[in-house]
Amino acid sequence: MKMPSTAKLIADLLYDYENEPETTFGDLVDGIEDLSIETGDLELSLAISKYRIEERYDRKYLGMRGDMDSVEADFIEAVRLLAFGRTFSEDRNASANFDNWDYTLINSTIEKGQPYPAVLIYKVIGAREHELPLLEKAGYTLFNDTYLPPSAGKTSD
Repeated sequence: MKMPSTAKLIADLLYDYENEPETTFGDLVDGIEDLSIETGDLELSLAISKYRIEERYDRKYLGMRGDMDSVEADFIEAVRLLAFGRTFSEDRNASANFDNWDYTLINSTIEKGQPYPAVLIYKVIGAREHELPLLEKAGYTLFNDTYLPPSAGKTSD
């Protein structure tokens, strides 16, 4: 018996979310998360990770009163693209022009040795291709939801 492709399984989860009234957004997220664990799909894991970072931030700092609509829309868009065999970054990068990328903010952050929120790397189109390599070259490391400069001492929560 042939196993359905990951894209087909994603499409099935989206179909249930969009057409079954009892299926909530949380059910969709949990289903995608379970699927990413089952399949080991890195793009699914990235989509889940991005969403969970925002969800934790909303819960921890905004008391779950933040505007998660755009985060949810981004998650659904990323998942929908994966259902069609494309990634969010491939879709966005295909039409983006990075010839005139502005490095002012990231260079200033590195010069001052300031932490850099990881969510910006994932939300700003092109940041993974342009800013993340600069952070890594400067010795920044990901800790919790922030890229920390090499001089910052890591402490536990």
